[in-house]
Amino acid sequence: MTSQGPMTDCACGLTTGYTLTADDGAWKATPCECVVRCFNCGGSGWVTRDLEGVPFEIRCGVCTFKRGIAARITAAGIAGRYVLGPIEPWSKEQRAVMRWLKSAVIGQKKGAVLAGPAGVGKTQVAVWALWTLLTDHGARVRYRHQRQVFQGLKLAMDGQEGGTAAVILDLTSAPVLLWDELDEPSSEWQRSILAEVFDLRYQAGKQTIVTTNLSEDRIGDVWGYAGPRMLSRLSEWCPIVGMGGPDLRQHKGGER
Repeated sequence: MTSQGPMTDCACGLTTGYTLTADDGAWKATPCECVVRCFNCGGSGWVTRDLEGVPFEIRCGVCTFKRGIAARITAAGIAGRYVLGPIEPWSKEQRAVMRWLKSAVIGQKKGAVLAGPAGVGKTQVAVWALWTLLTDHGARVRYRHQRQVFQGLKLAMDGQEGGTAAVILDLTSAPVLLWDELDEPSSEWQRSILAEVFDLRYQAGKQTIVTTNLSEDRIGDVWGYAGPRMLSRLSEWCPIVGMGGPDLRQHKGGER
């Protein structure tokens, strides 16, 4: 493929290298025209170099990273109702939690459990941290809502979406996982799935961010008799951070 010359403008403004759409309820990233027509490689993703008269090909250093970020955004499955990128905190409680996340979760790569009542912005703040880890640090991240996880496992059991092992592997292998809306399971089967996912991630030291409407003294109930053990692990691995404030859905009419 031959280059068509450097572009002077494009949909991303010659910045990110991708455009965003919220298809099927989740954010997806498509490589921008400036990447498709990369001035350095013509869009092939490869450039030719010469070593003592012997030509060889290497990955393009201009567009390869941007293509990778676009693919990771799509794979992350972040719900389309949440803002991607920088956000302005809209309450003093959210501002305090963002400072802590910037230091501990983004800076030190720790996990966190954001616990508090509905509507205070827990998931939006968690998505901001997830997005920063993805775009600034190149992390492979996953956003998964608890209800959707169990729906996906049910489909897998019915043979509609492949095996359940693939769903569990997706949850346990991602370097960074945002588990949204942790809640008490409605069956022992769901409780066993929660135990398996969180146990495996703890054993592997995988960074995990959790949001929950449960009060801090009820979080252990999610794991039943294993609750005290999991709370002990969380204190080391994913500290519980309380988040209060006004119900932003009522004040702003938005989904947070």
